[in-house]
Amino acid sequence: MTDGRPGGDTGAAAGPLLAIAAIATVVIIVATVAWRLSLRDTTTPVAVTAPGPGVYVYTTTGHEEIDALGGARHDYPAETVIQIGAEGCGLALTWQPLEERFDRYELCNEAGELVQAQVSSFHRWFGRDDLQEYACAGEAWLVPPDPGITRWSYECATDDRTEAFESEVVGSETLTVAGTALETLHVRTVSTLTGATEGESLVETWWSTEGAIPVRVVAERSSRTGSLIGDVSYTESYELDLTSVDPVDG
Repeated sequence: MTDGRPGGDTGAAAGPLLAIAAIATVVIIVATVAWRLSLRDTTTPVAVTAPGPGVYVYTTTGHEEIDALGGARHDYPAETVIQIGAEGCGLALTWQPLEERFDRYELCNEAGELVQAQVSSFHRWFGRDDLQEYACAGEAWLVPPDPGITRWSYECATDDRTEAFESEVVGSETLTVAGTALETLHVRTVSTLTGATEGESLVETWWSTEGAIPVRVVAERSSRTGSLIGDVSYTESYELDLTSVDPVDG
């Protein structure tokens, strides 16, 4: 029954509308929670206790982080390993602090000199894998083949991005590892990344003069990648210090 005035029956009509709105709100909340759970970000440190050929242990500080989906950060464990072994046309060096993160350098022996042939970089954020494999060209040395060379440059590229490197010898330095003095060559490398991802990096490496073994590494990286949700910014910072001149071969 109405009172004869326009809108006099609004209370009865509002009931179903409010119920529908409440149901829609619940559905949206449930969908949002399910979506957030599906994008949950986790990390799993890689154990350093398992021996293997050419496994070297490093004290480690550092992390990586992105600002997408509210942001996430991966802290690296206090100890990580670099595994060095014969593979393909020369050697492979792999640093994997987490199941969700690794860098791998494939080196070819060319006329007695180790040259980077491919660099692979893997990241996993919110359960989504991203593996970039760069093919290198030019004078992609870890250290120069001649003491008279103090500066060199090269590029590594995928189908949609290119990283240009500029390296220089800072000098020869003696570092002490577990009471043992090691002669090293300090190399500083800066890079600029262009293409689908843009960014910069600065990596300083103290290479053992007795072989392709990094004794100390200090790295800073930043990049920006376009996506459907806007630009995603990434940063990484870490330091590695060799704990023993002997590998954990077991």
